Amino acid sequence: KNLRSKRNQGFATQFFFVGVILSLGGLLLAGEVSGATVRVATILAPLVLVGFWIGSRVRGRMPQERLRTAVLITCALAALALLMRVLV
Repeated sequence: KNLRSKRNQGFATQFFFVGVILSLGGLLLAGEVSGATVRVATILAPLVLVGFWIGSRVRGRMPQERLRTAVLITCALAALALLMRVLV
């Protein structure tokens, strides 16, 4: 199970990485990337690395199901915040 989980995690990482690169390329071609966008991305990129680091530390210390629930709740809250920002 552990090997399968690591393989799935690796696949998901590659999938999202390729998706981000393709999305960024499309945005660049469409002229949708501004200086402000680059500044925000520059500020947020290190926070992604911090998140990966925290996740790797917590993953071994927290029960898998509890960590999964925490991640899903965090993602749902982020999605709701985005929807509210777009709709309001």
